[in-house]
Amino acid sequence: MGKDKKSNGVDMEIQEEHADGVRKRETWTNKIDFLLACIGFSVGLGNVWRFPYLCYKNGGGAFLIPYFILVIIGGVPLFFLECSVGQFMGVSGFRAWSICPLFQGIGISSTIVVFFLNCYYNIILCWSFYYMFSSFALELPWVSCGNSWNSKYCTDFSSEAAESPFVKNISSMGNFQKLVCSNATETYYAIFNESGTIRNESYSTACVPSHLRLDSVQEFWENKVLNISDGIEPENMGEIKWDLALTLLFAWVVVYCCICKGIKSSGKVMYITATSPYLFMLALLIRNCLLPGARTGILFYLTPDWSRLNDLEVMYVTATSPYLFMAALLIRNALLPGSLNGVIFYLKPDLSKLNDMEVWVDAGTQIFFSYSIAIGALTALGSYNKFNHNSYRDCIIFACANSGTSFFAGFIIFTILGHMAEVQGVDIKDVAAGGPGLAFIAYPKAVSLMPGAPIWAILFFLMLILLGLDSQFVGVEGVISAVVDQWPNLLRRGYRKEIFIGIVCILNFFIGLSMVSRGGMYVFQLFDYYSGSKIILFIAFFECIAIAWIYGVRRFYDNLEMMLGFRINPYMMVSWTVLSPIFCMCVFIMSVVNYSELDYKRPTKPLYKFPTWAVGIGWGMAAFAAIWIPLMILYRFYERGISRETITYLITPQGLKDHQLRPQDKKEGTSADKYRTSNPPPYQEKGTANEGFQSNSTLDNTKL
Repeated sequence: MGKDKKSNGVDMEIQEEHADGVRKRETWTNKIDFLLACIGFSVGLGNVWRFPYLCYKNGGGAFLIPYFILVIIGGVPLFFLECSVGQFMGVSGFRAWSICPLFQGIGISSTIVVFFLNCYYNIILCWSFYYMFSSFALELPWVSCGNSWNSKYCTDFSSEAAESPFVKNISSMGNFQKLVCSNATETYYAIFNESGTIRNESYSTACVPSHLRLDSVQEFWENKVLNISDGIEPENMGEIKWDLALTLLFAWVVVYCCICKGIKSSGKVMYITATSPYLFMLALLIRNCLLPGARTGILFYLTPDWSRLNDLEVMYVTATSPYLFMAALLIRNALLPGSLNGVIFYLKPDLSKLNDMEVWVDAGTQIFFSYSIAIGALTALGSYNKFNHNSYRDCIIFACANSGTSFFAGFIIFTILGHMAEVQGVDIKDVAAGGPGLAFIAYPKAVSLMPGAPIWAILFFLMLILLGLDSQFVGVEGVISAVVDQWPNLLRRGYRKEIFIGIVCILNFFIGLSMVSRGGMYVFQLFDYYSGSKIILFIAFFECIAIAWIYGVRRFYDNLEMMLGFRINPYMMVSWTVLSPIFCMCVFIMSVVNYSELDYKRPTKPLYKFPTWAVGIGWGMAAFAAIWIPLMILYRFYERGISRETITYLITPQGLKDHQLRPQDKKEGTSADKYRTSNPPPYQEKGTANEGFQSNSTLDNTKL
């Protein structure tokens, strides 16, 4: 088999050689495969819908300040830490953390988190497929009212009627308010109680108050695509929407076909999926900037509120092509009336909002979400690198691509929001509902305003699909590699791995069916809020402790120098030891202290609060992922007893080969054997633990 030659002239056999039909572990075909896989996985739908949504929620530009501060403090260092651990150990999941056996529970916890993430992430792909299939029409179905799913408040803002003048006045009636709106021929009135709920009304299609008018795009999303119910309660969940169920099945079939042959096939797919979104985003941004109101949207995006401070060949195409379309969208949006207002909203910070701790918590969790930290996938990707691959360089390039994409996508969203606010006559912060559906309102609106809208819509949702696919590839691969690395003799024989991948995909599909019912959006929110958010801060904290304080940050720096051939900037050492763990724990504590129960906001509807039992399920998912770290610590001590020898074993890296040992470790003679063995010391009396260690340069694949 192939050898990899280090800079010190030592030939090293990186891949394990197995007999009896057990396959060798794969590595990336080309050096760029790892970088594109990281970009394809982490630079995904979260950048184009979650980041703009959090900016929208937290006052536009106010969100950008803590975001970029925390990227430097925690995002980049933790990303590199996870990739380098996987590259150094050459395995993923539970076995990667044999570098510090005391904290091997990190591997289990992160695998569970990425499994939960896979369950709901493919729902966004399902929605994207639905929109793309709906775009194969002469006229996009979301651009007009009068359809079966539209309400009487639906307004086609592209028509002359939507721009007809109207006046309104509001008069108090005790605990109620009466609003009157009239034009030359008709009068509309509505009586509201204190909560804003409509109590009585007369209706006129020609005269609807601005705060009640709903864009046809928004109604298509809520009434047609989701057909959303009034809550997550069993009586409100409703039936499964079989059109969405079929698109979800199709999405999982595509994912399986792309990853069933391993990273050599999925890596090529990401050449496309990781690059094409940038072209699409640029096109969207240019178009949006030309829309009326785009300036307001950009100002909202970039203006912070300071007061809230304290409150793979195929891969070559899928990873790059969407960006061309994004560029086209941006150019188109920039030409719309009001687009500049959106840009101003985006870029002009409302500094008062920085006093709100929730802004900082959202920024911290978004960094972990978009950088894919603490979910095990980065360790899996790094484990497919050759031992002396320059992952440090890739880390810097990745950080620029990831955060740059989020910032770029914000311009596309806020230019179109600025335009929508101008034509509707409302403030930018009131133009659309928040939540994950924001992108399925703003983006479809943007493409509907482009010449040849159906073609643009098909291309745009193809872009979203490409963005989501490579993320889903790696997410599923993170689960698969963690399990296969644990039991390679069982799962690397014949077609067992392909069968196992199929079982995982089927399981994820059936869990996802709960999210394509009429109440599915509430289930989606539950997964996103509890299983894919704050808990990863907890896991990342223990990653820093395991490497920087238990394994030893200076020893790990020596290991990195062995791999890379040079000494990296000492800032990483400071960050892993002090800044990153403080960052993780502070944001985690703030998220707990400032915890607010999950809710969901819909236009013209009262704010929906999730019931206590649903919140309990959410916390149960979070606890199930986090509990494995302390549980494995307790289990290890229960298994071996509390003694100095046990502690020594649990803080000593296990299963290291000769090429992973530092020169000073080798000079220690027989004591270096303890780094090479993966076999635990037998139960012995105090003082005899080292007698059970074996000098063994290969990993025992059947043991934890």
